[in-house]
Amino acid sequence: MLTARNLSVAGRHRPLLPPTSLTAEEGILHLAVGRTIEERTALALTLSGRMRPDGGTVMWGHDDAIGKLRARVGLVDSPGVNEPERHQRMRDVIAEDLSLLPKPIRQRPAARAWAIEHGHGDILDRWAEQLDAASRLRLLADLALADDRMAALVFDGPDRLTFDDAVWLDVLTDYAARGLVVVAVVTAVPPAWDGPITVIGAAGDAAGTESDGEPDGDANAATEDADGPAFIPGFAEPDDEPATELEPSPDEHAPESTAEHRTTTTHESTADPAKDAR
Repeated sequence: MLTARNLSVAGRHRPLLPPTSLTAEEGILHLAVGRTIEERTALALTLSGRMRPDGGTVMWGHDDAIGKLRARVGLVDSPGVNEPERHQRMRDVIAEDLSLLPKPIRQRPAARAWAIEHGHGDILDRWAEQLDAASRLRLLADLALADDRMAALVFDGPDRLTFDDAVWLDVLTDYAARGLVVVAVVTAVPPAWDGPITVIGAAGDAAGTESDGEPDGDANAATEDADGPAFIPGFAEPDDEPATELEPSPDEHAPESTAEHRTTTTHESTADPAKDAR
């Protein structure tokens, strides 16, 4: 079980991650939803032990040691962190990741042999942008699991790879079905999703872990401000109060005064004063 309690990360001008709580269990895909890429990636990094939080705790089981967290939770395809470089072919991505496995060199598998064994032999010569979303997610998830200590996966932004939510949901659900803890940090809730959800910024015990596709009351309360109801990305944002029609001023429709618009013509005398003097 992966548990976060009031997890937060400070930023230079504003929080990178507002206080957030979640509980993700084995065998169930859990969605964490946030407004900005900064808060989504900050959550993914802290959940996987790649960043130390400034507040709150994150635990694997009952252990909050960051080293244990990093060893048990894999970070998958995080933008700007460990996503594949555009100039690399997949054979190079695979070779690089396998070279980082915490085991003796002679025990690390060769890239080609590993790819064929795990069903990725046909993509060795492709570039990252040539992979469809499902192939990319499966490859990078399998690379994370090449470290046999891993028992959880945190996917950072799988919804950015395709407009079809069913594609990434199917892939991630397959990995959860293996008994892994799987968390997807995404921009919006897919319309058909009815599993557990956490809204980033919703702190509290087991916030947003309802299975009906709606955050629980604590999550709503945590994301609610004084001016209106909570915002849940992917759901309709509450409309602002309707604009009040301005009342016409008392004189706006009053009859126009003829005195104000009367044109007065002044006939100036053309007489010569000198002639009048005569």
